[in-house]
Amino acid sequence: MIRIKAEKIIQDKCKMYKIVRFKALGYPELPQEYLEHSPYCYVIKDTLRIWPAKGGYRRHITVGDVLSEADFGKLIHQIKDCGKRLVKINANRRKKELAEWQGIVQIKI
Repeated sequence: MIRIKAEKIIQDKCKMYKIVRFKALGYPELPQEYLEHSPYCYVIKDTLRIWPAKGGYRRHITVGDVLSEADFGKLIHQIKDCGKRLVKINANRRKKELAEWQGIVQIKI
């Protein structure tokens, strides 16, 4: 799960979002197959790195960054795409793991 906390602010008479906090899995905690193709995101050194699907541009978000209302909306959309892909990968991994859990176990005591 990815959590982002942002403060709504007005800057130069424009509606903006200031990133206050975020929480996500780090690079080593994610499955390799997730990291091989976009979209994906992870945290490393207090930076949320986002690799969106083809056609998008990479983003690096840190606490204190200020984004326009439109950019914040795009950011949330990209992160949701990353999350949906990770959920699908984890479901497939779990399904495979359960399918391989077959056979007979014999224990001698």
